[in-house]
Amino acid sequence: MAQRLNKRIDRETTVTVFSRGQYRPIIVSLNPNNTLGLRLKGTRQRFDLPLDSCYDLAVKASLFEARHVKRRK
Repeated sequence: MAQRLNKRIDRETTVTVFSRGQYRPIIVSLNPNNTLGLRLKGTRQRFDLPLDSCYDLAVKASLFEARHVKRRK
């Protein structure tokens, strides 16, 4: 059974992005207000996305990829 999210949870990923002269890992935050936050390590600017929008985007990306693979064959 899943638990409700009561406080923000931050995790550092292994994915890096080149920014400000160096490669920085992406920090992902699960927020209790039903948003997903993304920021680069060592920075303060965070980009929040509503979870329902993240889900919709993931479904669309999956369908796009499936169509792309099908067309290649």
